[in-house]
Amino acid sequence: MTIKLKAEFQPSFRLITDANSIHDFEIALDNHLKQSPAMVAESRVILENNGSLDTSILIQLCQARKMLVWGVYSRISDEPTHSDTLGLPWIAPSQINKSQQGGANHQRQTMVISKPVRSGVQIYARDKNLVVMSQVGAGAEIIADGDIQVWGPLRGRAIAGASGDLNSSIITRDLTAELVSIAGIYRVRDDMPELQGAVRVYLDSDNLVTEQLD
Repeated sequence: MTIKLKAEFQPSFRLITDANSIHDFEIALDNHLKQSPAMVAESRVILENNGSLDTSILIQLCQARKMLVWGVYSRISDEPTHSDTLGLPWIAPSQINKSQQGGANHQRQTMVISKPVRSGVQIYARDKNLVVMSQVGAGAEIIADGDIQVWGPLRGRAIAGASGDLNSSIITRDLTAELVSIAGIYRVRDDMPELQGAVRVYLDSDNLVTEQLD
């Protein structure tokens, strides 16, 4: 008998909520899951609770939907959190900031894909930028720890700054993506503005910005 350990990549998301009602939280969460079930369900989540609801209740609601909550984020870095009583690590702002600083100062190499990325294919540019010189089809997924550029239409899922680099961006000539994400902050197709031509997606604080370039 043999045992093998293989590294597998799975994107993480920061779930930010200011809900003060369980009902409102469940409706909002279920809407996101309906829009992108394959992407959010069974993904790792860092929970940021800015509302009045008990964090343990929010974790249970996420877990009931097959979301894997593996950490609790708090903006108050100098106060203890009760996440240790939940059996989860506390993600402090300083940890997020280190990821951002490291990404800004780190010179990454670039992975170049010259062929179309078809449905069902996942490409991960670990510790690299990613350039796709063709299209990314619906059902495909491209991931990079740095920036992503797609020279053709982007119809699948694009995840930049996968290791936490808040300075990462996504640039494409045609954005009709199922999902885009920067450092765990994501937006699904129904939440994206309809823009023609080249588009850049980046973070401004915790807001995902979609900017037309031409």
